[in-house]
Amino acid sequence: MRMPRLARQAAHLLDTLGHPHVDVLGVSFGGAVAQELALGSAHRVRRLVLASTMCGLGGVPGNPLALALLATPLRYFSPAFLRLTAAFLYGQPANGRGDELREQVNAWRARPPTIAGYLGQLAAGAGWTSLRGCIAYMPRRSC
Repeated sequence: MRMPRLARQAAHLLDTLGHPHVDVLGVSFGGAVAQELALGSAHRVRRLVLASTMCGLGGVPGNPLALALLATPLRYFSPAFLRLTAAFLYGQPANGRGDELREQVNAWRARPPTIAGYLGQLAAGAGWTSLRGCIAYMPRRSC
């Protein structure tokens, strides 16, 4: 599925659950879906909070090494690879002990993504941009 269809699916879920207006928090890939939801269903989204996400094409390119590491699902299946790359990808542990990383490794081991699902995420983001929405709002606020 492409990003607009994922956002329509989210809107349909909100309809099914009976939530006509929502506050949306989008993290990582979910941030892209949240942006698309806000662009396609602006009347539904009261507040939009984005964390660790991107605007797609037209944004400031990320570090090529980080993008290459993020493009591989190896971190989900190899705890050693995750430990080697985590500080670069996610920053230093907040408490200095790495408890968050251990929790994340355990969560990914308990329910790793499928390769098809991972490739589906990459395909959904390919060619997508939310800049059209930012340009539409530019007279009123800064992007």
